[in-house]
Amino acid sequence: IKLCLNEKLSTEITLQPLLRFDLDAAIIFSDILMLPYGLSQKVEFKKGIGPVLGDLNLENISKINERDFVEKLNPVYKLINSVKNSTITKNKSTIGFVGAPWTLLVYMINQKSPKSGLKVDFFKDKNFIEKILKIIEKFLKIHIKNQVKSGAQIIQIFDSWASLLNDKDLPDWFKMALFNELYLLTDGGTLWTTSSKSYPVGKFGVLECIDYRLYESLDVRLYGSFGLLALWPSLEKAVIKTFAESISKSDHTLRLIGYDRSLAPRKVKGAVPHDLGAPNEHPWEETNYTSYQDCNLWKDLGSDFVLQVYRDFLLTDSQDINFLQECWPAIVETLDYLKKFDLDDDGIPENSGAPDQTFDDWQLHGISSYCGALWITALEAAIGIGKILLKNSENNSHPDLQNSLAFIQENLTKYDDWLKKSRLIYHETLWNGEYYQLDSKSGSDTIMTDQLCGQFYARLLNLPDVVDTSCTISALSKIYEACFLNFYDGQYGAANGVRSDGTPENPNSTHPQEVWVGINFGLAAFLIQMGMKNQALELTKVVVEQIYANGLQFRTPEAITPVGTFRASHYLRAMAIWGVYYQLKKD
Repeated sequence: IKLCLNEKLSTEITLQPLLRFDLDAAIIFSDILMLPYGLSQKVEFKKGIGPVLGDLNLENISKINERDFVEKLNPVYKLINSVKNSTITKNKSTIGFVGAPWTLLVYMINQKSPKSGLKVDFFKDKNFIEKILKIIEKFLKIHIKNQVKSGAQIIQIFDSWASLLNDKDLPDWFKMALFNELYLLTDGGTLWTTSSKSYPVGKFGVLECIDYRLYESLDVRLYGSFGLLALWPSLEKAVIKTFAESISKSDHTLRLIGYDRSLAPRKVKGAVPHDLGAPNEHPWEETNYTSYQDCNLWKDLGSDFVLQVYRDFLLTDSQDINFLQECWPAIVETLDYLKKFDLDDDGIPENSGAPDQTFDDWQLHGISSYCGALWITALEAAIGIGKILLKNSENNSHPDLQNSLAFIQENLTKYDDWLKKSRLIYHETLWNGEYYQLDSKSGSDTIMTDQLCGQFYARLLNLPDVVDTSCTISALSKIYEACFLNFYDGQYGAANGVRSDGTPENPNSTHPQEVWVGINFGLAAFLIQMGMKNQALELTKVVVEQIYANGLQFRTPEAITPVGTFRASHYLRAMAIWGVYYQLKKD
């Protein structure tokens, strides 16, 4: 520790490799245990033993403030600045590093390396572990922020003891895939800005994939953001907040739409953008980069946004009222916008006959099971959010018209009216006795795997069911049979949509016959949610084996086909496996 705090010597050690070899970057000489040291836990290194830490006192480390922490670790930040400004590192990167929360927690509680085992009572006090983790998370952000301010351009995060998360109830293949899918958070064209007053943790973005270079595609992250939410919830909320700010903006630049060669404006006011932009423009400022379809007409994006707002609130302790207040005006505006597509005023916006949702090569006509269920659940979520805002009106830090009590109540009344109409027709129009039909006007007999995504989210967010439990179980059983077991004898996973015997309605179709990795993980999470754990794990295992058997690990594709092809590697939606993990732990 003393050597790490000696700016002159640690700078010399850091630069030595660059004096000998033509390297691309300098990695600072420091240690991940600087964080517990900064929290005033004694840290020393003993010969033949390794790191040894002093007693961990929750009361004492709870009193540490940011100023004292930064002052104690200031030599580390001065080291980074010295390395960054050295002539030796000209045109080279400077790399800082930290330990991941779990690994730091292991050292701090175990008080030594866990190579020889953990303390017998390590997991005894879960409340204590949660409190320590929150403190670690807080000061880890501060430590990273100050390394970046001092000149570090890259931060490595070491999670040396992640293997200790040895849940005996989870098979090894699942744990492998679970952790490996996190690769995309750093390998996916990631952007992460420095902090600002409006964004204390900075702005964040991961590409949909390398082939489709679009940041944080909202329909994809409906399933694909569970990993970010579980591990870095503040970054997750920063992404959603950026979407909220973009909804009221417009860009009337006309663009050629790839699907039908028509012209359409880039971004319409009130529409949720499909994405937060592309790396060749200005991400977060210039949104809706994709032009394959006119995403201003999509019928799932508005619902996806509302559901992710409520999810990010509920699954992060349900305390961040300010987050809901910031997003509420955007929720109101985009639900009003989406309702305009309810041309017959029956309660549910209709699909236009174009591929106007995440399956953007698949035409839906009229009321669709997929978009309709999302709409109903989004209305329930909006009502839930509004009620929370009314209950916490005294703490309203956004006392404008859109957050006034009268305005909130007015919209709750409106949503309740829309909801009653929607519920009256959804089941009656689409239920065929076994599952929910693709839509109300095409006459298709295709069984859609993701038909009840809205119902999955309803249970996830403790909202009223979209449909009866018996109908949900029936539909899931039919999906499992037709789209998974009957589709090439269950060798590949569940196809997006096939007939009861596993064959496609249209042999020339694309999306219906593809096995989408993230959609399969979403289906698995839904199956667990409804008490079908064995089926969920069997499905998940088949998909994971497809990825690894074909050498697609760390470049997981969106789609796998039975003819041996795959599409869209490094895909965001595959991180939906963290949704499976969430349901397994809850189960």
